[in-house]
Amino acid sequence: LFEQQAQALVEALDRHGRVSRRVLDVLGAHVTGEMPDVGDMARALAMSKRSLQRQLRDEGTSFRALVDELRRE
Repeated sequence: LFEQQAQALVEALDRHGRVSRRVLDVLGAHVTGEMPDVGDMARALAMSKRSLQRQLRDEGTSFRALVDELRRE
């Protein structure tokens, strides 16, 4: 079961750009706790909230989409 979940996460990471992968890594650490908001995530990645949103948009995704994807998985 754990191997299947790990494989699914690896495959999800392969579908995303560099910033998206970093966001998913941080979100993955919070799966059992409270999910950080976009401002918390930006601070964790040492960038501004606007820069994070812009870079995710350039990769064709958003913070909300990544959170929703992680919850579905």
